[in-house]
Amino acid sequence: MLFHANILEIKAFIDLYYFVGLHKVSLVNARDRWAIDGTGVDVFHCTMLYKRLLFLMRCLRFDDIRDNSSRREVDKLVPIRNIFEKFVASCQRLHSLGEYVTINEKLELFRGRCSFWQYYISNKSSKYGIKIFALVDATTFYAWNLEIYAGTQPAGPYNIENGPDKIVKQLMKPIFNSGCNLTVDIWCMNYGLAKDLLEKKNCSFRNC
Repeated sequence: MLFHANILEIKAFIDLYYFVGLHKVSLVNARDRWAIDGTGVDVFHCTMLYKRLLFLMRCLRFDDIRDNSSRREVDKLVPIRNIFEKFVASCQRLHSLGEYVTINEKLELFRGRCSFWQYYISNKSSKYGIKIFALVDATTFYAWNLEIYAGTQPAGPYNIENGPDKIVKQLMKPIFNSGCNLTVDIWCMNYGLAKDLLEKKNCSFRNC
């Protein structure tokens, strides 16, 4: 087995996870996706070996470990902060929002070592994981802006309030005064937030 990876292989690794969503097999055991008896998805085993995928998953890092500890003192999301912000910036650059947007939360299945993963949320298909708030184009379902719930951050630039109104305004900030119509559920609904958003020129607020 090769103990190094080139940029082409890393791109293929990331693309496979896009195909997981495209083929709606996120809840299928990873090994089953690589099955070659007709029950798997051809693109997976044609791209790389399953053992190679596991190797890359164990070794892949998105952060410079040399100064990780000092930056972690002000940000719990240090291991993925850089790539996450680049991903969100790309989402916003590659898509123009329509007239209607919505904000809701999503629980990404995860049980690894993480101080802010959610232990149990009964009304979600994934009961354990990392909570992500998303601003989505209501017509195309395209995720345009994202915010990871990291609990209470250490004192510093990332220490922001996690209340419903704060989350909504943080996600809406790039499109204030754009005229987009926002729909949210009852968790986010309060008079103060509705009043603030209505003051942002044509940015209406509705409860679903």
